[in-house]
Amino acid sequence: MPSFVAGGDGSLIATEASRLKLILERDKFLPVSFYQTVHPNSYNNVIKAGISEDYSMGYPDEPGFRAGIARPYFFYNVIDDQLTNLRLSFQVMDVTLYDYKKLDPVDSKEIILRL
Repeated sequence: MPSFVAGGDGSLIATEASRLKLILERDKFLPVSFYQTVHPNSYNNVIKAGISEDYSMGYPDEPGFRAGIARPYFFYNVIDDQLTNLRLSFQVMDVTLYDYKKLDPVDSKEIILRL
């Protein structure tokens, strides 16, 4: 996951992505998770950094789909009027269920299965 500050700084996202790719010794897939986003600029920066999947379209305090859809989809850049290769997906974060909702594993699993 990139740092919170990197969400608004394309060169910082690229630097952090390069470092992680080097550490993981792979570059075909690099997921992104919750970070500061300013659409569509943040997603454009993520794409330029070579990241192909993003998991930032969720709420930290509620399970569910911020984009209103349960299936993964590709980011459509309305400024450039083009479909990108950045795949967006989100269901729920563990901290949502544990920290915010104070749920035990059984109740958490029930919510996840309903999603």
